[in-house]
Amino acid sequence: LPETFKGGASRLSGPSGCAGRIVKASVKGTEIAKVVFRLDGRKVKTTAGSGSFKVKTSKLGLGVHRIKAKVVYSDRSGTTGRTHVVTFQRCAAKKIAPRFAG
Repeated sequence: LPETFKGGASRLSGPSGCAGRIVKASVKGTEIAKVVFRLDGRKVKTTAGSGSFKVKTSKLGLGVHRIKAKVVYSDRSGTTGRTHVVTFQRCAAKKIAPRFAG
């Protein structure tokens, strides 16, 4: 009987827009050998298989930030690697003027 090959697939989930206190990006899928996470171009974490990465937004500057997840699939899947990107912002806290009633 001939062997059947299952191709690799992956999906990155994460926030967009103004982020909360913690940002979590996670990769799930099939036939994933490893995932390399990068935050604003710096390598921050490598996982064997599916995985996730968390970062506290208080450690980041204000503005737009990107988490890139480079997925490497297993050799038996025959699927080439893929890079997923999630973009979020650390927004400045809005100042609310006090309202006096009199």
